[in-house]
Amino acid sequence: MKEGMEKRMDYRRGKGGQMFSADMLLAIIIFIVILIGVIWLGDFVNEKIGYNENRRNMAVMANYAASGLVESTGSPADWDSLAVSDFNETNVLSLGLVDEDKGAWQLDSGKVSRLGALYPAKYDTLKKLIGLRGPDYEFQLVISPENLSAVSIGLAPELNSSNVIVVERNALLNNSYTNVTLLLWEHCTRGCT
Repeated sequence: MKEGMEKRMDYRRGKGGQMFSADMLLAIIIFIVILIGVIWLGDFVNEKIGYNENRRNMAVMANYAASGLVESTGSPADWDSLAVSDFNETNVLSLGLVDEDKGAWQLDSGKVSRLGALYPAKYDTLKKLIGLRGPDYEFQLVISPENLSAVSIGLAPELNSSNVIVVERNALLNNSYTNVTLLLWEHCTRGCT
């Protein structure tokens, strides 16, 4: 009788061990699936955070640049009188479109015309002097006075641009309401078609 009972217990131990192995295997598979999911989700969240941070930085840069254009004369204030060969980052510290005799939001028509004349030859210099920095960033500035022709400099956003920031400011040019639109955009770097 003892032998029969020992055989049954050995039989149960053997089955229990097999059952434990199957349970353990299932637990390991579930753990690995969860671990892969957490790693993938972490990468996705980090990428999204980086994208949002970059977009916020671009928005701040574009807002400062647009405000600087319609609120300051630039440095020096007479940058529009420099010869093309002298128009560089050494001689000009910043661009502003304000007429120094009239004050903020009153644009100088000579400076607006000069911007149009300097583009496209001085695109990179204009970009830096407006305050837009970044290797993959491009810009377009459109100055649209009421009842007058618009002045547009810079590059229009590509169809697959990854970030496009649009900032608008209102000003006066020759006593006409003028919309100043600055588009700051970034070349698509991932998942472009």
